[in-house]
Amino acid sequence: MADQAATYEALAQIWAQVLGVESVSPDADFWALGGDSLAAIQVAALSREALGRPEEDEEVLLFALFDEPTLTDYARVAAAGQEATQPV
Repeated sequence: MADQAATYEALAQIWAQVLGVESVSPDADFWALGGDSLAAIQVAALSREALGRPEEDEEVLLFALFDEPTLTDYARVAAAGQEATQPV
């Protein structure tokens, strides 16, 4: 899933599912939508699986929610890391 738009869409669905909201806007803040530490762990795990990232990247995706709490910024970080792990 190297396409950034596809990454964004996948992450938006994950956030909506975990946070129990109908949809997530690009500038939505994970914590303002009701996210907590347990939800962050779920989002990181599901994001890793959806992006096909190695298991060790789950921690990176978890910490990214603290550093980049909006969906757009989180998707950018997730996509950048994904590109770094893509085979050449």
